Amino acid sequence: MLYFLLSWCLLLGVSLALGSVVFSDLAPRRLDRLLDRVLIAIWLGLGVTAIVLLLVSLVTPLSPVVGLALFVTVMIRSAVQWKDLKAAIVPETVLETIDAPIQHSPRQISPTKSSKRILLGAGLVAVGLAAWLDRPVVWNDTGYYHYSLIQWLGTYGTVPGLSLLFNNLGFTSAWFALATPFNPVVFEGRAVAVTNGFAFLLLLGQWAIGLRSIFPQNQRPGYSKQSRLADYFSVVWGGLLIPVTLFMKPLSEILISPSPDLPVTILVGAIAWVMFLVGDRAETGAKNSNLKSLDFRDRLIPVMLAVMAVSFKLIALPLLPITLLFALWRQPMRVWLMTGVMTLCGLLPLIVGNLITSGCPLYPGNLLCLNLPWTPAKSAIEQVAQGTHGWTSWYGTPPPGANPWLWSLGAWWSSSIKEKITAIGIILALLSTIGVIGLGVIGRSGLKVKSLMQKLDDRPELWVSLMGVLGISFVMLTSPFFRFSAPYILTLLAMSGAVVWSKVKSKVWTDRTRLPFRPEPPSRAYPIEKTGIWGAVGLLLVTLCLVLHRSTLLLPPPMLFSSTWVTRMTNGIEYVAPQSGDVQQETVAHKDMCWNAPIPCAYAIAPSVHFRDRDRGLAGGFIRK
Repeated sequence: MLYFLLSWCLLLGVSLALGSVVFSDLAPRRLDRLLDRVLIAIWLGLGVTAIVLLLVSLVTPLSPVVGLALFVTVMIRSAVQWKDLKAAIVPETVLETIDAPIQHSPRQISPTKSSKRILLGAGLVAVGLAAWLDRPVVWNDTGYYHYSLIQWLGTYGTVPGLSLLFNNLGFTSAWFALATPFNPVVFEGRAVAVTNGFAFLLLLGQWAIGLRSIFPQNQRPGYSKQSRLADYFSVVWGGLLIPVTLFMKPLSEILISPSPDLPVTILVGAIAWVMFLVGDRAETGAKNSNLKSLDFRDRLIPVMLAVMAVSFKLIALPLLPITLLFALWRQPMRVWLMTGVMTLCGLLPLIVGNLITSGCPLYPGNLLCLNLPWTPAKSAIEQVAQGTHGWTSWYGTPPPGANPWLWSLGAWWSSSIKEKITAIGIILALLSTIGVIGLGVIGRSGLKVKSLMQKLDDRPELWVSLMGVLGISFVMLTSPFFRFSAPYILTLLAMSGAVVWSKVKSKVWTDRTRLPFRPEPPSRAYPIEKTGIWGAVGLLLVTLCLVLHRSTLLLPPPMLFSSTWVTRMTNGIEYVAPQSGDVQQETVAHKDMCWNAPIPCAYAIAPSVHFRDRDRGLAGGFIRK
């Protein structure tokens, strides 16, 4: 628990510092609220840190010393440029408010006191979450290959031909690179949930910002103008995703793991939130066509977040085309070229890492694979592709005369209760989106091309809808697992709920403004902030009791497994393998996998695999002969 808190402080410092640098270069103008800018800067800095670490892994192992060196370097640079970075994050309107003489009523709170309350609440929630994560890792994929891959990155860096030992070891991810410095081998995998816990903290922060904007502490005439469609979306999105992540499998198990599925899920909602923040001209008053270049700078932020998500896991690919179109809509060709180069640079470490480990730039995809000495056989690559995103082959061969897609869809529906929930969720999300977009956005103008083109300029609901529909379509064509489709389903449902909620509240407020304003008594001041603080205190006390009962204040308990390992050798490559050779049982407690076995751990190395450089051993990589 304490190690998690310390690691999150380090991640927060590095992420905010690097995010401030990005903000300084980008200079967004449409983001005019301090907390929004801080949270977005943390996400951008976190992504930059992960991608930089993945780039570093191409030349050196990601030991804790390397991570600490990066932290010290970033913090020294931030200290030197503190004034410039602060100016980049804090909008001018906030600076003017802070510098102005204090003239607030007894019901209003000063910015300083508000900041202290925010920090106190965030600290209490962080302690509670760290206590919640104080449990053993049981997520299957962590035992299958996640932790083994983290050990490889920490001990040898990115190793050529690693996928030859075991297919999944070729899955390059910047999220694994981010987790590696926090997981030295001596911890035996106890701290692998550090990064997912931090991502979940950012989700809680986004939800809290929305709540604070919709239910502000200063109840005065016009207060509803502080809330925007983005705030309603954040509250509904968080209200859906937070309980699903905490209490529903598989996301509840993924939370306590290093799996990139969770940050990708959270980033889908974060991208939609930023689209709402920067895409609605009516809310920010940016209707002047002269501000189009400024709009472009703000609209680049969703593209950056999408690049981050893809570098974490390729299942996030649908985010890229929509965010690119959102940013480049009605922009000149030179802007398209510049954005394309920026996107390619962000994805370059992932592409190079995949080429080094497997010879395929989009591994486990089998497109554009090169004929390198360590590239797996074509049949092996096709087998991996079928196993990861060729889901129509997972249920066997359809009977003669049956449509393969319809038969596979029926088999998928009947395979488990989660698939039925997924299918029902997709139907509800699409129906709600059609209703909201059709009635609330398109309206009487109908499907006229000119009208739709104009609405794409200032109605981010259309872009979010396109992102959700494309995401669901991509998942259903490749790998229709609940954990992959859930972010797009929840995004569409949250968007529909946010649109309805904002319209209802706007109508209620319009009716209220016709009545004379009568301030409420001072005794009822700050109800939302008081409720939040006392709720966080209660959560802290409960979780502390649980932690003290477990007596693991420093690190979580070790992984739970009952695997039996044996030592094997192939062409001089000595490795550890599960005795059964593969996963045999359905229950987590009896999964026969690598878990925290020392590397190299593999299931069955093919006879064609050899050392690439026998003198360098494991660090030199592997080739196929």
